[in-house]
Amino acid sequence: MDDLFDKNFYIDTYKPESKGVRMYKTFAMFRFIFIIYTLSFEFLVYFWLLKKNIFQKYLEPQAYLLVGLSVLFICLIVYVIIDNLAFKKKLIESSSEVNFDYYFYTYKKSGKKNQNNTITAIACALAEMGDKHGCQKVLSLLPVEYKPTILSDLKDWLKSEEASFDNPLLHNTKRFILRAIIFPIIFLIIAAGLLASCVDYTLLIGYGSNKTCIMHFGMLQCGAWLYLTIFCILLIFYYINRNRMFLLIDGFKEYAKSMTLVAIFILLLYISVNPAVNYASTSDETDTTSDKILSSNEAKDEEELWSEHPDDTEVLLKMVILCDWLQKRGIIGDFHVLIEHDENGIAMATVSKDDNYAYVLHENGFKSDSNDCKCLEFILKAEPLDAKGKSLGPEKEKLIGYYLVKYDTDEVFEELKAY
Repeated sequence: MDDLFDKNFYIDTYKPESKGVRMYKTFAMFRFIFIIYTLSFEFLVYFWLLKKNIFQKYLEPQAYLLVGLSVLFICLIVYVIIDNLAFKKKLIESSSEVNFDYYFYTYKKSGKKNQNNTITAIACALAEMGDKHGCQKVLSLLPVEYKPTILSDLKDWLKSEEASFDNPLLHNTKRFILRAIIFPIIFLIIAAGLLASCVDYTLLIGYGSNKTCIMHFGMLQCGAWLYLTIFCILLIFYYINRNRMFLLIDGFKEYAKSMTLVAIFILLLYISVNPAVNYASTSDETDTTSDKILSSNEAKDEEELWSEHPDDTEVLLKMVILCDWLQKRGIIGDFHVLIEHDENGIAMATVSKDDNYAYVLHENGFKSDSNDCKCLEFILKAEPLDAKGKSLGPEKEKLIGYYLVKYDTDEVFEELKAY
């Protein structure tokens, strides 16, 4: 035993046919393959998104970072399942000799300074083999400040007359099965929520999504950021308490209630500041565009306000209302609204396509109807498509009609019918 822990011991010659050593080498190869796989997946995702110009067209600026994190968590799903079911579960089901070889090889191969948990695992394997002298020798390698619960159990066993050490937690396979189920679900929520955070909720409005869908979209974002925050807190907690923990469950049991309260507080905080949730939770009676415009421009003269173009969010909301009206009358088919701007900076959107035309809505500023009520005017034009479905350009477009969307009631009026 003394020779094994000598600094000059050549580990590569240690039991090459041992199951524990082979498990270590297989796991090391798996980690290397996982890193290559993750980097390749990240590269392919970014390459495709950049080639298709998805970042510029549809996503928010933070997407450049969040997409990478999302892909990482998707890859971690695969890692966690294989790690827990193919390696960790099989390891603890193996004999104490196999566990000793695995952790001893890990200890010698690792370049980490802090290997307290690995040393403790070696001591546990020796204790299960009934080697009190070897266990005592290994425990002497641990620093004084390292005091996990299982260390007290080992010291009590060394003082006892029992032949071998037995701790149910060391061979509890249920925790690895639960990890292989729970962590992938959490990581999937984080990945989906981070991707959702790359998209402005108004884009969903543009595709005709209702408030229930937008509420779920916002809650997915909140859930992802909640889990990500807790994940970071747990890493910090583990780093601070690493000298008191051998199994994760040792440190988290006593803080379970406090952590639950913190999680609820964080979730409520994220919900309160999430724009999608706030939008979806407002009642239809109070969520009128005219209320928003007038309340934010109380100091402006009404004549001055009418001369301005509304912001893109207001235009998008009115476009969705108009598109729904046009679809019900068979003027356009399925629609989605993605705001763009012409050379003058005026909002426009290609809202629908069929085999022959692309239908484009142009915002045309504030107008008043016959009753002098405030409306937003839109012009609908149809651009012809070639055989490949590409637009032949605005110079060959034809006028479909002029439409007014009333601000107070969202009623739609047809000013001019050109079809």
